Amino acid sequence: MDATTPVTHGLLHATIARHFVEHGTAPTIAQLSTHLGRDRAEVAQALRALADYHGVVLHPTSGEIWAMHPFSAAPTAFWVESGGRGWWGNCAWCALGIAALLHADATITTRLGGEAESIVLQIRDGVVTPADCCVHFPIPMTRAWDNVTYTCSTMLVFASAAAVDAWCARHAMPRGDVQSVATVWAFAQAWYGRHLDPAWTKWTTEDARMLFTQFGLTGPIWALPASDERFSGRAATERLLSRRCARVSPGDLRSARSCVLTMRCSCQGDEDSGLFATLTGHYLLNGPARERERYAHRGRNGRARRGHWRAVYDQHILSG
Repeated sequence: MDATTPVTHGLLHATIARHFVEHGTAPTIAQLSTHLGRDRAEVAQALRALADYHGVVLHPTSGEIWAMHPFSAAPTAFWVESGGRGWWGNCAWCALGIAALLHADATITTRLGGEAESIVLQIRDGVVTPADCCVHFPIPMTRAWDNVTYTCSTMLVFASAAAVDAWCARHAMPRGDVQSVATVWAFAQAWYGRHLDPAWTKWTTEDARMLFTQFGLTGPIWALPASDERFSGRAATERLLSRRCARVSPGDLRSARSCVLTMRCSCQGDEDSGLFATLTGHYLLNGPARERERYAHRGRNGRARRGHWRAVYDQHILSG
């Protein structure tokens, strides 16, 4: 590739996607460096920027590609096969998205509810069977990128809605939205249809809202705030946060963020720890004085756990 060609998000994203399609694996930084005619440091920086854009997920230590939706470079519960080749999909939605990108007949092998019973979804002439299966979406889309690997791990195939109910009770998991495999297949074709295009950009939140509506994906799991920003749980949540905490000035927000980020807590290595710190910072500014002091003390002494930050987020921000 001409070394003068800008390495945009779209170009890098399409290059990675095509490598996945053709080889079944993620390209390494070294391979991308050769293909793009850039040095390794520049490619690594471009990958980090694409990760910040939520266009790829990188290994936290090596910086190599871990996943680029719908593909995974690591083993998952979804194995997609077509034409003698195979790929790992991150979830039911992603596995169907891989099949959509292939434009060919495919099979998806997985386990019902991630448990013992295997099932094979067949895609033949654009139709998915068995048609009576369903997909469970327990995580609200506003929080999909809080931990996208976990979110994907919960989007599983089930034999019926009743099986979802029993599974949720058995595993103490929240019961989210249930959609037929046929609906998710149609949706995946539209959602992932542009992923091989060098001009690719992430859907905006408004684009996502329109697609959700088009395919009948409604209710609390699919609810997103009106926004022309790129679609991600973080962007949507920050927008919701700004509405709930509008009385906090930008200066106070920066001070709160700075204050909480200096605390030693177990979530500080998480990709979204900055968001949790911001959310907690709002509460530290606006909550009862006694609670502010207690939370700050726990943070400084390193005893706060991730569940604590999540509780602050749920109870004092989302609940308004």
